[in-house]
Amino acid sequence: MAAANGNSKYDAIIIGGGHNGLTTAAYLARAGKKVLVLERRHVLGGAAVTEEVFPGFKFSVCSYVVSLLRPEIIRDLDLPRHGLEILPLDGTFTPMPSGDYLWRVNDHGKTHREIARHSKVDAEAYDEFGKAMQAMCRFVKPILSMVPPDPATLNPKELMKLLFIGRRFQGMTSGDKYNQVQLMTMSAIDFLDQWFETDVLKATMSASGIIGTFLGVRSPGTAYVLLHHYMGEIDGAFRSWGFARGGTGAISNAIAGAAREAGAEIIVKIDADGQMDPSFIPVIPTGSAGAARSRARTPGRSRAARPSCGRHAARSCGRAPRRPRRSRAGSAV
Repeated sequence: MAAANGNSKYDAIIIGGGHNGLTTAAYLARAGKKVLVLERRHVLGGAAVTEEVFPGFKFSVCSYVVSLLRPEIIRDLDLPRHGLEILPLDGTFTPMPSGDYLWRVNDHGKTHREIARHSKVDAEAYDEFGKAMQAMCRFVKPILSMVPPDPATLNPKELMKLLFIGRRFQGMTSGDKYNQVQLMTMSAIDFLDQWFETDVLKATMSASGIIGTFLGVRSPGTAYVLLHHYMGEIDGAFRSWGFARGGTGAISNAIAGAAREAGAEIIVKIDADGQMDPSFIPVIPTGSAGAARSRARTPGRSRAARPSCGRHAARSCGRAPRRPRRSRAGSAV
């Protein structure tokens, strides 16, 4: 790939400076590739941004907590050195119409006594629930870093991935297998109904099953989202959540700092809008900065090289933007 003026060549051009795109750019740059990131907005981060909504007041306008950011990414990119600081989230407070409340904190004893005020049965079940969820997390967590295996391939490497998952499932107890199947298929409320009796506790916990989705707590599949958010980790502490000092935009800025340090170029306020030759990477007009385009025709028009018609390129492709797909991680990084 080369810039239109011929002065710069890039191994990869990433359209969109969200935290995922920035992370990709950082790793590619660390691998010795010359990378260009183009972002339409004036601020980097996508959904993980901090903006001054009112004069003098800055807010995390979309994603607002951090926990699912993989610890290996934090280590590899040395994000604390680039300004990332995470402040622990101490707990949750749920007010009730009666004037009462449920306040869960990071102190196990205090939380147990607080739940017992509403239901002694739920207080005892809460500990058992935590143990069961930890077992589910141990099964799922290694899979998060895997490239999904192709179940239809005969490639031995892909088959070994499937065998790895199968053996892990086989090694679980019958009770854990039962819970795992339920978590993958049930709604958050249906799953929690099997454990607890108090509405205020179930309402508080079921919220983790719909964060970042367009679903309700009774929608099938939200039980897994509950598990997914149960796997939060900060500084090696499991089930931990926190706030980034400076808002979630500070996370994106730290990743951008790591990418720039590794040699990536990042340009903001650029519209990705232009004619799309199906055999080329799309042209990205950049105003005074010039334009970036692929010079190499891709043989066979591989899927990875085909331009897609997303919301920013809809006018160029001659059709209306498609409705965005549901996301399960919209409010947590």
